[in-house]
Amino acid sequence: MALEPDYGETLISDEEAEALTSAAREILGDPIRTADLYDLEQQIQDEVADEW
Repeated sequence: MALEPDYGETLISDEEAEALTSAAREILGDPIRTADLYDLEQQIQDEVADEW
């Protein structure tokens, strides 16, 4: 039985990658890991919350 990678090490799906803007893909680099995408989402959420 093969070991599954940890959640944060899992690469995002092709469908998720296609949904990203070119700017987001540039920020995240290649390959895009789930943890990297989550961290970017959290950063954006924090910035929006601070503005409000």
